[in-house]
Amino acid sequence: LKSDGSLMAWGQNSTGQLGDGTNTDRAAPVAVSGIGQVAFLSAGVTHTLAVRTDGSLWGWGDGQYGTLMGSTRASSNVPVQSDRLSDVIAIAAGDSLSFAVTRDGLVWGAGYDTYRIGINADGGPNTFISPPVSPRSRKKSVASAMSRRATLPPPRPRKRRCWSSSAPAH
Repeated sequence: LKSDGSLMAWGQNSTGQLGDGTNTDRAAPVAVSGIGQVAFLSAGVTHTLAVRTDGSLWGWGDGQYGTLMGSTRASSNVPVQSDRLSDVIAIAAGDSLSFAVTRDGLVWGAGYDTYRIGINADGGPNTFISPPVSPRSRKKSVASAMSRRATLPPPRPRKRRCWSSSAPAH
């Protein structure tokens, strides 16, 4: 992320996760196509998410499980704006799943749900979970974290929950 809000990327690009309009791996930085005014971003295993300064959510790379957080499950090797979410204030991209927090404090999740999105069942592929992600709370979120195989939702006073591919909603 450059100081002017533009993006550069390099590395593996088999699913278009670099956003340069190709699926060619890059050893040197290349410009990400068609997006500017980026405030922050998160790189998953095979996809990338970014939020522009206006709160719009953009994604590129592997979208087969809904990870680009739009209404289709299409992949893209250039950034595409989500038609489902706006006013986004936080994002996390992982291994075939994505999370976003909107200004109203709700957490949205999308992707391959093997207990990592936070519903107490194996939702399988092509899952988009509307807020709240935590099945037991409509509390507003403050922060969240995610790794390849586990998700930690935002903390609540004196109570924390997490879930992973081996253990649901703790």
